[in-house]
Amino acid sequence: MPSHHATVLLDTIGLEHVATAPGPGQWSLSGTTLTLVPPAGLAAGRYPIRLRAAGVEADPGLWAVWP
Repeated sequence: MPSHHATVLLDTIGLEHVATAPGPGQWSLSGTTLTLVPPAGLAAGRYPIRLRAAGVEADPGLWAVWP
């Protein structure tokens, strides 16, 4: 997946793509590993990890649980 054509969201919260280690509200892709850091102040809950690539969104297959 070319990361420069991809979007990652936690439910409806868009995350910013970075080429280095992600900070709050950011995500990065290295090989086959996607790393994300939730934004600061994220409320506790269960969030679907949504991925869009080339304008097509995949069904949420993973969920993030934030304490």
